[in-house]
Amino acid sequence: MVTENKFEDEKAKNNSLIKMFVALADATRGDGYLSFANLQTRPFMKYWKYFAICKYLEDEDDFETIFCGTELVNRLGSDQTGTKVKGKNYALTADKIFNIQKQALTEIKAIYLSGDLKHKNRDYTKWVQVKMGIKFDNAVRGTVTLLIIE
Repeated sequence: MVTENKFEDEKAKNNSLIKMFVALADATRGDGYLSFANLQTRPFMKYWKYFAICKYLEDEDDFETIFCGTELVNRLGSDQTGTKVKGKNYALTADKIFNIQKQALTEIKAIYLSGDLKHKNRDYTKWVQVKMGIKFDNAVRGTVTLLIIE
């Protein structure tokens, strides 16, 4: 459950890994969106373990996680691949997460967030992330999130 978040968060913007990822993404995408194919190239490999990639399901007006990096699986204690934002995993925060995903899908800019995570009876954990829209087959239909759980 997300208990707090801030859009355009300075802590997230100043995280060194996020800075490097955004610089690479900006150099790769120019003034458009990254493509899913871009994310699968060698320069992005070092970020894969922190990625959550979601595909927008237009017919359901929902987002489904299609890739959850190994670091996220380890920190969260489960693989979120196959989960949908409007599903039971995000029941308390689904609207907020959905709106952030939709914003990333429609705006050509990085969205920086930070907050606290309460997950499966663990202590609150700090996180920072950057999220941006990505293209599948020439249409913007998903998001990539680089999520660092501290």
